[in-house]
Amino acid sequence: MESSYDDDGYGRKAMTDVSLQELRDRLAEFAQVRGWEQYHSPRDLLLALVGGVGELSEIFQWKGEVEKGLPKWIIASAYCLTASDICATLLN
Repeated sequence: MESSYDDDGYGRKAMTDVSLQELRDRLAEFAQVRGWEQYHSPRDLLLALVGGVGELSEIFQWKGEVEKGLPKWIIASAYCLTASDICATLLN
């Protein structure tokens, strides 16, 4: 799958249509530049994943049933950030 970039209206390029492999490669490069590979052992990634799932669970813990898409949720941005952290951990 080929990547394409669209202007997001702020002079930045927003990425669309990215394959999982390309995303994985970009995350690996991001970690390599920062020297984070030392923290990407199976044990450390598992603990990061468990922590992220715990954070996501906490958001929903006392909310009861929630509508699909999280309409009317002010905390939806925290949900999205936590979910993206979990996805990034899984891709490592």
